[in-house]
Amino acid sequence: MSASENTNSNESSKDTTSEAQTQPTQNSLSLKDKVEVYTKTIGLFVTIGALIVTYCTYDAAQKWKKAEFTSLKVQDFRSNQAVRTVKSLLDYNEIKVSLNGKDTLRIKDKQLYETLRHHSEDGFFSDNEVLLRATFDEYFDQLGLFNRYAKAGLIKYDEMKPYLIYEIKIMCDTTNDRKHNDLREPRTTLFPPRSD
Repeated sequence: MSASENTNSNESSKDTTSEAQTQPTQNSLSLKDKVEVYTKTIGLFVTIGALIVTYCTYDAAQKWKKAEFTSLKVQDFRSNQAVRTVKSLLDYNEIKVSLNGKDTLRIKDKQLYETLRHHSEDGFFSDNEVLLRATFDEYFDQLGLFNRYAKAGLIKYDEMKPYLIYEIKIMCDTTNDRKHNDLREPRTTLFPPRSD
């Protein structure tokens, strides 16, 4: 081997040794770099945790606001005079009620059924029947608000069911024997057949 080959061989050995020595130092991180990586990782997890807590808190607050809204609307519904009158009429077979705020009338179920007949059967209604029908109209208008709230996503049907189910079952459920089926059965006096 010549001197130049020997020198080249020594230089390439030095390069390989030098590369081997520098390679581990390039792959290993300094303490400062390690601390920075750990700090950023911990910061990322803390941020994710904070976002989860914030979302859960927001979600709970929204549920509380919806429950509060439902409670307020049910309270408004129950405090309406027409609603209170209809609830009493549905709950009792005979009751004294005030339809115009002045006179007290005794209403029996038979009168209730006759009053709620369809106007096509007999277009004439007495003054008291007109007041009673107007009271039921107001009740159904107030009840219909809950449907609007549900369609708007402000209230779920399941949330309002406990407050409204008793009267609805009396009016609609044919297996409910609280009132005579004359109140519920689809007959000409209550629900005339459609002619279309």
